[in-house]
Amino acid sequence: MSGAGTPWLSGDASLLEAASRIGARLVKRAVWNGDACTWRVMVTDWNRPRSRTAVEETAGGGIYQGSAGIGLFLLELFRLTGDRTAAHAASGAIAHAVAQAREKDLRPFSFHSGLVGIAYAAARAGVVLERPNLLDVAGSLVVRLDGREREDRAYDVIGGAAGAIPALLHLSRLLDPQRTVRIASRLSEHLIRSARFEPVGWSWPPGGSVVVRNLTGFAHGASGMAYALLDMYAATGCREYRYAAEQALLYERQFFDPDVGNWPDFRHKELSRLAQERRMGELVALLRSGARVPAYEPTCMAAWCHGAPGIGLARLRAYELIGRDVDRAEAQMAIETTRRTLDQVGGFSLCHGTAGNCETLLVGSAVLRERGLRDAVAGCALRGIERYEATGNPWPSGAMGGVPDPSLMLGEAGIGHSFLRIHDPATPSVLLPTPAVDRPADTGHEAMKQLRARYVGSYFGTTLGLLGRFGLLHGAPAPAAPDAALPEEASDVLAARRIIRSHLAAEGNPERRRGLEDAFAVESAATDFMLGITDFTVSLLEDLLCREDASGPPPNAVLVLTPNARLLEVSHDWVAEAASTEPAAPGNPPSRSAFLVHRDGNRVAIRRLGAFPETVLRCFLEPASEADAVEYVLATADAADPRMRQHVTRLVAEQIRDACRTGILRMWDAARLAPCARGDNATNSDGEGRLRRAAAAGT
Repeated sequence: MSGAGTPWLSGDASLLEAASRIGARLVKRAVWNGDACTWRVMVTDWNRPRSRTAVEETAGGGIYQGSAGIGLFLLELFRLTGDRTAAHAASGAIAHAVAQAREKDLRPFSFHSGLVGIAYAAARAGVVLERPNLLDVAGSLVVRLDGREREDRAYDVIGGAAGAIPALLHLSRLLDPQRTVRIASRLSEHLIRSARFEPVGWSWPPGGSVVVRNLTGFAHGASGMAYALLDMYAATGCREYRYAAEQALLYERQFFDPDVGNWPDFRHKELSRLAQERRMGELVALLRSGARVPAYEPTCMAAWCHGAPGIGLARLRAYELIGRDVDRAEAQMAIETTRRTLDQVGGFSLCHGTAGNCETLLVGSAVLRERGLRDAVAGCALRGIERYEATGNPWPSGAMGGVPDPSLMLGEAGIGHSFLRIHDPATPSVLLPTPAVDRPADTGHEAMKQLRARYVGSYFGTTLGLLGRFGLLHGAPAPAAPDAALPEEASDVLAARRIIRSHLAAEGNPERRRGLEDAFAVESAATDFMLGITDFTVSLLEDLLCREDASGPPPNAVLVLTPNARLLEVSHDWVAEAASTEPAAPGNPPSRSAFLVHRDGNRVAIRRLGAFPETVLRCFLEPASEADAVEYVLATADAADPRMRQHVTRLVAEQIRDACRTGILRMWDAARLAPCARGDNATNSDGEGRLRRAAAAGT
């Protein structure tokens, strides 16, 4: 059927002909079992992960590399050509997928490899094949999701809530709208609860990969979350969903590299490979032997899953639904990069190949009304047809090694589906459904304000609370302009910091100002900690070492405060002030306090320290042993009693063990982790003077 030497039609007819030939091959290769069929697909050989080869296995039921995905392509082929053999195979593919959904414990909220995707495929088959019973089947699968929304831990488009939300909103037009929208709403709230509040925007923890910081991109990063939340906003009019989506877009905006027109891929290539190959224990052994961790090498992909093409889809959706100039500008930059690299991508797959990148230009053509983008896509597809389909050469897939594969997201079914999309843009995208929306009036302004206040309060809650107690703050900090040119100017957290500084500068009571500055200095230091994050992997590696040393470090180990922790000293007990129910009075005598600011991954905790733990930790501002800490504590306490030495030795050992377990202290020889780190402890010994001067100067 590949037809080397076969005369080809021109233009869109050639696209339909190529899709038909791909469909005929897939029908012929189907493996039947009664009324159900599936295919043999190429998957990574996890028995030999270091070989980086693919092996053949029977496809499951999902959309990504299973029968539901191939079935979706064959359904659209039947819709456009009337090919009954394609319809028959599509019906069998959906039957296999539904059986898998009923028999296996699939991920419930995954669109590409779970129940949501199979429900979507069954519903689409019910519409195209005019079989209402398949809509009932889809509805029965959705029922199984109701109430389980908090079980999702993947979050992203491929495996979690961000992929499920648009699909459920699409299904709300075919199935029980009350149930499907309710599940989508709960998943949206789940996404918001799970967000990492960063000083500039929000991000989400990735699954499966080791990252230097939370990911940008569509399949696993913030763009996918933004897309889902934007669809939820468009369906309900609730402003809190729009606000959350804007924070996801803001997080990515700060990382755009204008020199390459792209956003970075934050996966640590070497460490991710070890994790995927289940060799993290081997990594710990290497670290213990003195080996150094390979440094992260910044890279950019140009694919639907990671990089400009997928990020462009989120920006196009944002511009379509909100109409902000900043989103249009970023969409155009992403489109330009996608167009420039269209013929440079290895492989033709939807997930991380040319076919997926074509989707960005197709959507851009429709949203921005630029006909030339569709022409560029059609030209690219025709060049691919001439090189592969017309010559009989196998299409390069997205499977390991680029070996031929029949699946939707990695192989021929997806390539064929892309041709159908180019031929007829009414063909639904399988990268992620785009639900039709009625654009209800905006609601939920109060909920949006509360969400915003919670975000800002996570950084400056104590300072703002004190300002409110003293009657110095009327209302929440005003939001920055949404179309600000710099990411800092669009960040509510950094806008709040500027506003707080202006209040402190205007405070005329010296004693009250001193207490407010102390509170602000600590919270501002924690914010600077978050702003300084460039690499999470050092925390991951330290955590691995700590888990291996559950009993604590050996007594003679040399330890030091981790770069993820700082000791801060202030002269006013603003914690007690904030907790007091008595009216604030000026002229209160100062009461010294010490705080530990500790960053764990991309979270920062502020903890007030008692005198003893502060003394112990202060010993480790420079490398020291447990014995050094005991002598330091005894000297500080001026204790000569031998019984006191025994007591202090035990307490110091407990403090050190707890501090190592929580990642506050690390072994000095763990400095070999430094290639992954960018922080240092230079400010640990600065004292309150520098903090107060910095706060007053607005730096």
